[in-house]
Amino acid sequence: MAELRRIYEVAKRELLPFVEALPARKNPQGRFEELLGISQRELSAQAWLPRPRD
Repeated sequence: MAELRRIYEVAKRELLPFVEALPARKNPQGRFEELLGISQRELSAQAWLPRPRD
């Protein structure tokens, strides 16, 4: 039971903020800019940036 409690606390801390930021009917764009601390303009600009090659 202790392990389940620990897993729940980790999920609550690390997973739920992302789940709450997902797009929904109230907010179709989601809230990722709030979660990541960047503006919507920066977020959309990053999608168009080329990825660095290894």
